[in-house]
Amino acid sequence: MENLRENKIKTWRILEIDKLIREGNFPNATDIARHFEISRSTVCRDIDFLRIFYNAPIEFDQAKNGYYYTDKTFCLQKIDLTEGELFTISTVYPLLKQYKNTPIEKTMRAVFDKIIAMLPDNISVDTTVLGSDISLISDPLPAIDTEVFTRILKALKARRRISFLYLSGSGNPAAANQERRSALPYHVVCHRGNWYMIAFCHKHNEIRTFSFSRISKPKIEKDYYSIPEDFNPRLYFDTAFGVWNNNRGKEKVELLFSPCLSRYIREHKWHETQVIKQKKDGSILLTFETNQVLESTAWILSFGPLVKVLNPGELVEHIKSKAESILAVYNEGKPLTQ
Repeated sequence: MENLRENKIKTWRILEIDKLIREGNFPNATDIARHFEISRSTVCRDIDFLRIFYNAPIEFDQAKNGYYYTDKTFCLQKIDLTEGELFTISTVYPLLKQYKNTPIEKTMRAVFDKIIAMLPDNISVDTTVLGSDISLISDPLPAIDTEVFTRILKALKARRRISFLYLSGSGNPAAANQERRSALPYHVVCHRGNWYMIAFCHKHNEIRTFSFSRISKPKIEKDYYSIPEDFNPRLYFDTAFGVWNNNRGKEKVELLFSPCLSRYIREHKWHETQVIKQKKDGSILLTFETNQVLESTAWILSFGPLVKVLNPGELVEHIKSKAESILAVYNEGKPLTQ
């Protein structure tokens, strides 16, 4: 314990000596010894320690009778964080669990570990900001092969064609079909921990969306390509409803929510284009524009009978069809596979 205490005191003293020199006042051994109430020999050992272990460019100016740095940009590996900044690190660190299915988690953890290693040992912080006091729940994530993740990003960066095995079809193993595909990566998007490649598919001769989790045995080919100037990745996904194989134009969706959901709907940001209006009877009219109209179905159905779709007509009919299918499963014993 005594050695640990002495080491911490020495570390603090070294940091303070560095600060005194960087201030440009040319402190000498006597000045520093008086400042810390230590001997001149201890100061000399500390100066040597800075030179040897930190490669500090310390020189002694005879005319000004003090130490200075020949490189004014030099500083020790020390990061001063406010309590708010430390809070940010402690809360963001657990968020890396969202990327545990990709190499990003390992890389980012290494970055955070370096930051933590560079912090002084004697940080005092209110216990309310400790990460262990905060729980973060992420969506269930699919498994992604590291090789898949790495090679897709490399192909995108190098603008090289990529070939791979792709598992297409429904979730039914009997209906699934794995085949070799060839594509030109145009964009990569992560939606709630799920990773997708928007690419020109040679099989269908059009832009398609591929899920990383369904790709295996990727190979970066030799031929190069260019991304069309008019390509707009936002045509292929909606941040609220996900990534799907369509590039429809945006349509206006109108939803009428029950008065009992008034506060809940108003206090959330459901879509970046949303407009919320409260009617006299307490019901809430939520409108937004999206190019993923039918893909909003699952979210709408999650509210059950507490929401009614007003527009567009196609979505109204789609919701009716889904509701009838749900009833058929319970009332008519309709198989779940249909």
